[in-house]
Formats: sequence, C-alpha cells, structure tokens
Amino acid sequence: MLPKQPKAMDFQSANPAHVAILEALHQACFPPKEAWSAAFFKGQLALPGTQGWVGLVPGPAREGEPIGLCLVRSQPGFGSEPGECEILTLGIVPAWRSRGHGGKLLAHALKEPMRRRERILLEVEADNLPAKTLYHHMGFREVALRPGYYGQGRDALLMACQPGT
Repeated sequence: MLPKQPKAMDFQSANPAHVAILEALHQACFPPKEAWSAAFFKGQLALPGTQGWVGLVPGPAREGEPIGLCLVRSQPGFGSEPGECEILTLGIVPAWRSRGHGGKLLAHALKEPMRRRERILLEVEADNLPAKTLYHHMGFREVALRPGYYGQGRDALLMACQPGT
C-alpha cells in the first residue's frame, strides 16, 4: 500500500552531521553506480555557497521520516549582476514520488536564490520525463544538450530558470 500524501512537508537544513542520512537517501533515489557517498556529501557541504536540505514527512504517524534531499550551490555575481545557483542533486525516495514532494523540496531550496534573482541551472537525464515535467512546471527551460553526460548513450539536458523573466 502506498503512503498517503501529507498536506505539507517539513525541511531540515543539512550539515556535515547529516551525511549518513544524505547518503542513504541518495542510495534510495539513484542507481547504485550514481549514488553519492557520505564522504562526497561531506566534501560538497564544505564548499562555499553549498546548502542542503532533507525533506521530512510531517504528522504523528511518520513524523520526521526523511523522504528526500536537495543540494544547491550558489556563486555570487560580479558587481550588480546576479549570481548563479546550480542544483547539484534532488531526489525523493520511490515510495513517495509523484505526490508533489519534489516540487515542494525544490521550491524550498530555491527560495534564497530566487530572492537574489540568481540564474538557476541543472542537468537532468534527457529521458527522465517525470523530472523534466517537474522542472518545466517550475519555470525551467532547456538550453543545451550534453551528449554522453551520464555515460554512453545517456544524454543530459542543461536546463535554466531566470527569476523575474
């Protein structure tokens, strides 16, 4: 039986103390050869401008259960120019997908970059229709194709969103 959709999602800011949770979530969300290790997450979180979040189920029955993750990295612009933000990873565990959680987590992660009017970039596998649908719904547009980005025959789409346009 599939879990019922919660009315909301809670968010916890990720720090190096969360690397084991981030690793477990990433392993649940991505194929084994693509899953990031705790050491990789620790390194990413140590980089300037990197922020991470864990999406949690609210409510008394499963309160606090981690179901998703998102890491973003922002870089400042030059002078009065806005900077850029890259979505490094976004994932929702399979049992909780297709219930709006990815959009909720992404919207939360992008609040500050949107406020700063940063250009937001991401790569997504070209044949990942659910992810592409989410990103289009969130205002992203395809800007380039990166052949073989994910390996032989697995292309990536570079997508971008410019707040305020």
